[in-house]
Amino acid sequence: MKQFSAEAAFEVLSADGGSWMQDSMNPSEIEQETVLTITDFVPTVVKDQVGTIFLPGMAWRGLDAVEPLEQQ
Repeated sequence: MKQFSAEAAFEVLSADGGSWMQDSMNPSEIEQETVLTITDFVPTVVKDQVGTIFLPGMAWRGLDAVEPLEQQ
């Protein structure tokens, strides 16, 4: 995703992921992660100057994580 985002003129500050993500790239397994897993993970990789966080909706429960992340 980093390459595609950069090609679309987004400045990518971080494309970090957890080792547990690398262990399973099967979307059906990743989709089992809870919203709490997402909201706990995102602050560990987000930079202070970030304007946007990309959460892949088909693999993570991204939409359910948006509001809790905005409140942080």
